[in-house]
Amino acid sequence: MAICSIIRYFTQEDFEKSYPICHFLDNIFRVLLFPDLIYYSIDTFIILASIDGFSWCDFGYLFHHIVTLAGAHATLTLIHFPEFMMIPFTMHNFLLMFPKLTFLNYFYLLLIFRNFFGLIRKPYNEIASYRYELGISLTLVSGPLLVLWWNSCSNSMDGKVI
Repeated sequence: MAICSIIRYFTQEDFEKSYPICHFLDNIFRVLLFPDLIYYSIDTFIILASIDGFSWCDFGYLFHHIVTLAGAHATLTLIHFPEFMMIPFTMHNFLLMFPKLTFLNYFYLLLIFRNFFGLIRKPYNEIASYRYELGISLTLVSGPLLVLWWNSCSNSMDGKVI
């Protein structure tokens, strides 16, 4: 994902005058998103199986997984992944790989806001599938991420606070 994000960052096209088109890189990135969905599906069942020790952090992660899985079809069927969408997905993976480096959360939040800014600009704000993607992104931030932040949950889903 990181390589796709870097390539897309340096090979951006100006879609303000034309409609976004699909490139081979978009298809590679789409395939790279599938393992995340498998992970979320399995992890959702694990959280639900341990409902007896359910915490606010568990609720936040469960909420995050459900919103992500519900929006997965919309994301995977986008014709083009702009760099401002690719980079937060990549950073999310870094958060999972390095859960103790909590300063990365702030970079992730900045990248999410950058994603919002990109989705409200032309031509993406004029395309229904990207407007829907913006709604999914806003739901992820306004719901699960606020629950996780408010409760100082760690990135490792071990139920402990930071």
